[in-house]
Amino acid sequence: MPKPRRTLARLLGAAAPLVLTAALVAGCSYDGSGDSSQGGSDSAEMGVITTAAPDSASAAEPAPAASEADRQPVPGDVGECPYLSPEEASDAVGEKLTESRLDSSFDPPACFYYAEDGRLSLLVSLQDAGTPQHAVELVDGLVPPDSTERSDVEGWTGGRSGAQMGASLALYKDTKVLTVQSIQAPSEAVQAVAELVVPRLG
Repeated sequence: MPKPRRTLARLLGAAAPLVLTAALVAGCSYDGSGDSSQGGSDSAEMGVITTAAPDSASAAEPAPAASEADRQPVPGDVGECPYLSPEEASDAVGEKLTESRLDSSFDPPACFYYAEDGRLSLLVSLQDAGTPQHAVELVDGLVPPDSTERSDVEGWTGGRSGAQMGASLALYKDTKVLTVQSIQAPSEAVQAVAELVVPRLG
């Protein structure tokens, strides 16, 4: 029987860092060519999915290492996602996705999927929150229980939401947090992705 969702993040407010949401932290624009571009602004949208800004610290003063749960994934080189092919992702979200790019600093990699016109259309990420409590906080911050639909997939629990600006899903199991974000509006799209990915996570 799945564990009930808790609401610790609502008690802690904004202290719980968010992994993904339709309005993420400041990011970098990415045109699918392999180059990140920096403009006058600290943030830029790709569809409705925004990625983390590249590290601007100098080599002489490296930034302190962040835990996996407190970092945002960044699209890197073109590669094969180990848990979801572009063809499977296309079927799940109802849009043809032709390319996947990886952030291999995560284990397993965070996977970014692009449409034929180069738009970032889907992002799937698995992160270790360190503790079960932190995992619950992250999920409740992303998909608040009082305003989203509950989602359960093979022992993972959390929630999902869909709106004109896109759909998002977050699930936790033990210390792990799975997040899925799509520019497609129906929450059924991100649910379908989660149902493909979860059985492959081991």
